[in-house]
Amino acid sequence: MLWRQRWQSKGIRWRRGQQASTETMQQWGRTLHGLPTFTGTVFYPFAGGDAVNALSLFPNAHTIMLGALIQVGDCQPSNWPDLESRAAATSKVLANFASFGYLGTGDMETYLNNNKFGITPIIMASLHNMGQEIVSVDCGLEASSFVGAPVGDALKITFQSQDGSGPKRQLIYANVDLLTPSPKLDGLLSSVRANAPVITMMKSASYYIRRKRFGQMDEQDFSPTKRLHPSALVQTILDNSVAILQDDTGLRFSCLAGFNKTIYGEYVGPANLVDQQIDIASDYDDSLHAATCLSKSQPLPVNYGYTLRYKQATSASSCPSSPPVASCAAQSKIPVALRGNLSKASTQDTNGIAILAWKV
Repeated sequence: MLWRQRWQSKGIRWRRGQQASTETMQQWGRTLHGLPTFTGTVFYPFAGGDAVNALSLFPNAHTIMLGALIQVGDCQPSNWPDLESRAAATSKVLANFASFGYLGTGDMETYLNNNKFGITPIIMASLHNMGQEIVSVDCGLEASSFVGAPVGDALKITFQSQDGSGPKRQLIYANVDLLTPSPKLDGLLSSVRANAPVITMMKSASYYIRRKRFGQMDEQDFSPTKRLHPSALVQTILDNSVAILQDDTGLRFSCLAGFNKTIYGEYVGPANLVDQQIDIASDYDDSLHAATCLSKSQPLPVNYGYTLRYKQATSASSCPSSPPVASCAAQSKIPVALRGNLSKASTQDTNGIAILAWKV
């Protein structure tokens, strides 16, 4: 395909720069209980177009469902008159992905939404770079019916390994606000239930699933005064997930009382997010702090989620007690080290943190 040839000429630098970290993510994924052999559906809310990490960690999942706010765009490369500019925009987004391990919302808004390219080019390029051959692409009735969305708000890509081995698999992307009640959200969550049991994956999700309102964002589509309604999403995840792989921006650790949990990496505090104001009461997780403070977690050899963290005291004497009642809605008790003016708080660069939880 012409689009793929031009993408290769533009994207080879990303391929070389990302290859080592992607292979490390794949290697780590092979050590995670149940993930390499999982053949069902992976639900990845707040994913943007992150097909790379999903494919790295779930190499045999039949269906990968992504949900995010970026538009789908025109999904047929034969209709693209500007392949060069799309390839250049995709390369810019993926260049930062290679550095940070996640797709920046600002990058996707600037280079994909504002140019009306949509999420399709970055997902197609990512599949190709992950050694997958695209069999078919649809953003019409077939895709929309899968997630109950209007035509044009969903993308379905069928793909197979480039060497022809293995079964055909599918990636579904839904353009949906995951935190505002709507028919589109109802359709996506109905699809999750229809494909249960799923494994839910979350990372670099800006803590919005636990916040009451959006933080300060530069992107036009986000409002700092908009109230968030995560309860439908949270309940769907808890009810229909056989396992959850997340960083600390996902469900509060105390929500996972009915799961066997393994923690990877050190929890030193909430992430320092440069594009928004922090909400300590929701971003800091005293239940996760309590779980990691006194017991040793497993090593985390990859960057999973945000890496720059506000640092707090983590000695035994400063360990918080676990919340007495498991709750997804309760706010954390804020430690002294994180009170007041956080611009003066110390930060620490880490590999992030990951929690793998399997339902009991």
